Amino acid sequence: MSKIQYIELLSKLLEATFALTSQVFNASTIATKLQMNRITAIDYLSLLEYQFLIDRIPEWSTNRIKRLIKTPKIYAGDTGFACALLHQNRSSLLKNRTLYGPFVETFVFQELRRQASASEDYYSFFHFRVVMVLKLI
Repeated sequence: MSKIQYIELLSKLLEATFALTSQVFNASTIATKLQMNRITAIDYLSLLEYQFLIDRIPEWSTNRIKRLIKTPKIYAGDTGFACALLHQNRSSLLKNRTLYGPFVETFVFQELRRQASASEDYYSFFHFRVVMVLKLI
């Protein structure tokens, strides 16, 4: 927390991050949109993660080293808070399909995580990224 110098950037960063919920995480994209340094954005995003406002989920891989290198997905910690911050309600989400799908995915992920926390077994969460290649003949 000692690295945080511009507290007003946190709300903008949180809003931008919630708008990108359930998408592949790219600190450079967020930093560019907010006109801030990439390293600063990473530090601030780490703070949001430590405060349980966002979650980063690694990409699934059988190789642990590759898993550390692959791009994680980012999720809002609470879909209700995300909707409030982005000024969304039920009717506006139903009209805005670009937010509706990611918010449903975020809600399902958060519910699965809560269910797993009540279990005696340990669960790890990963995302599986399918890349489709279209070859024209």
